[in-house]
Amino acid sequence: AALPSTVINTLTLPAGGCWLRSLCLRANDLVCLPPLASMPKLLHLDLSYNPQLHKTLCLDEPQVREAFAAVPLRSIMIEGCGLVALPPALSTVGKVSGPGGAPRNVALLHLGYNQIPTKKEMEAALKSFPRLTDLSIAGNPVRSLTAISFRRNLESRFCLSKPAQLDSS
Repeated sequence: AALPSTVINTLTLPAGGCWLRSLCLRANDLVCLPPLASMPKLLHLDLSYNPQLHKTLCLDEPQVREAFAAVPLRSIMIEGCGLVALPPALSTVGKVSGPGGAPRNVALLHLGYNQIPTKKEMEAALKSFPRLTDLSIAGNPVRSLTAISFRRNLESRFCLSKPAQLDSS
């Protein structure tokens, strides 16, 4: 479902839930997350270019974590949202319950054109997603990453800004 830009700032769904598999809310004026727990079949989520959304995404609150834990996302796009750190809730996406659970299915993660500054933040993203095959961090102020931090399966697509470099050490 794609909705026109600059129209929506809040999305409400019926109490019974919604069976969407893909939701694109790109370039709207979202100020809060859509009700992800009401979309148990959601596989693809695009929240890119919602500049006010970073305030909600970067909160380390139970309701934000629970929202992401409730959906089996395979692709997450949060580009151009003014993020200054990796949202803590992303580590709970489709989480296997119990201690040591990890996001199961995320293969595509686009965090480009934010303000995530450190190598540590980006390398943390890689460790959080064991099945990641497509990562875009172009347009962030990260200048280098260590190749050793990458999983072997991250070979299909990796996008880093031109002035940045991938260290092989």
